[in-house]
Amino acid sequence: MEHDAAAALNAPSLPFSLPQGTKVLQGMDELAAKAKLPQVKAAALAEELLSLGAVDVVELSRGDWQSLSAFGKLLPFEQKRLLSSL
Repeated sequence: MEHDAAAALNAPSLPFSLPQGTKVLQGMDELAAKAKLPQVKAAALAEELLSLGAVDVVELSRGDWQSLSAFGKLLPFEQKRLLSSL
């Protein structure tokens, strides 16, 4: 019995989306632990990034982090640790 996979391989791609209600910024827990950020401050960063449409910390530049209002609430050495952990 032969199968033609061409139809499946040429099917249009659906846009990627997280399941409804997913509120996890991929990589944030690891990044927060590496930067030794307090949980409350890491959660505020993640919440703000999720509200902007981010899904993973790897898609963010240093400038993206620095532009966040939650970043401005970090203490100077918390900011340094976060940026050096990217």
